[in-house]
Amino acid sequence: MNNYLIAALVVMAIPYALLIPFTRQMRKEAEIERESYRSQLKYLTDACQQAQLFQSEVTHVLQHCTGGIVKRLNESSQIVHSIQSSAPELFQKNSSLLYCLHANDQFLARLYSVAGDCLESDVAPQDEQTRGAVFIDAYESAGLAVPPFATHQVRAKS
Repeated sequence: MNNYLIAALVVMAIPYALLIPFTRQMRKEAEIERESYRSQLKYLTDACQQAQLFQSEVTHVLQHCTGGIVKRLNESSQIVHSIQSSAPELFQKNSSLLYCLHANDQFLARLYSVAGDCLESDVAPQDEQTRGAVFIDAYESAGLAVPPFATHQVRAKS
């Protein structure tokens, strides 16, 4: 009877013995997959950290560089208003100056509309209608055509 028990144990142990190389292979494959996952996770983590650093640097420049973007945006219409008030002939002699100042204002306004949520500022930029009215008045007093990019700005009349 002992021989039958031993034979039965051997017969039952054979499938387990055959599974050992298979399970070792599965463990190796699982370890390779884990390493691949770790590598991808590290790459994504590094990329995310680089993007956060870049965003932090850009936000710092937009917010703090000599008053930040809000100050530059408010100054653009103030510069046009000052030139129009004190030397209106300057825009008539050099029309490209007004177009450049207006394009700069549009660029800053667009940049602020994209990045404004990331910025902390106690000062808000002038609204688009107010700035637009300053530029449109300057075009009209200089006898210049209002460019297409300014036509969407609604002029605030008193």
